[in-house]
Amino acid sequence: MSSNKGAEMKRDQAGGVAGGVAPVIDGARNDSAAVPVIGGVRNDSAAVAAPVIGLTGGIGTGKSTAAEYLLEAGLPDAPARGLVHVDADAISRQLTVKEPGAANPVLEEIGKAFGGAGDNTRPVLREDGSLDRGAMAALVFSDPDKKKLLEDILFRHIIAEIHRQIEAAGEAGSPVLLDAPLLFESGLDSLCDSVIVVTADEDVRIERVMARDGCSEDEVRARIRNQMPDEDKRARADYVVDNSGSLEELQRRLDGVLQAIGAAR
Repeated sequence: MSSNKGAEMKRDQAGGVAGGVAPVIDGARNDSAAVPVIGGVRNDSAAVAAPVIGLTGGIGTGKSTAAEYLLEAGLPDAPARGLVHVDADAISRQLTVKEPGAANPVLEEIGKAFGGAGDNTRPVLREDGSLDRGAMAALVFSDPDKKKLLEDILFRHIIAEIHRQIEAAGEAGSPVLLDAPLLFESGLDSLCDSVIVVTADEDVRIERVMARDGCSEDEVRARIRNQMPDEDKRARADYVVDNSGSLEELQRRLDGVLQAIGAAR
């Protein structure tokens, strides 16, 4: 929790963006502690040379669109303007890829944990040992206990790789965008100097996901209910960006966040 002085500073820096950035004061981090924690050890030198910016948001908020723009825009006034993308979803996918003829201990663990059954009609693992992502999603999004079980299996492998990538970026002096839908749930926000939460009106989120995934309104609502509530994310964020409107509005708001983060360095 930041001091009032630090919170006011973030509010002033971001306040000029029309309808845009809404720093969450109660959830803001103490500026004196806002340095990456790598492998359990605070790395004070990395706070200046290689800031870590966390990005998260629920399904349908447009987090991926925000990530694309942040990577394109980069961090103003940083020695290495471009951001290194540490993508938790991409790491998760890589860990669950089945290479022909090769064992994958993560997939084997998933298969054992779920007994080979997905939604009672489709197996979680295919005959070749690869993951059926659709069956897995249908299972975990409808059952919080099974969702937690899957997360427990994946998290330790994902987090180890995230640590490795952040350490590599720090050694190169490159700022990092840590893009993780479960940033708070996994404790990865402890690695970040600042955290951006992308939100959107629920009706907008439902419409986007229905169009993207071809699922029903009830299915999308169930997925939203099975994620951390937006109000909890807001309470732990440094910057909250509403993405209920146009792409141009989102980009303008993200520009305000980048300017605020750059000015705070």
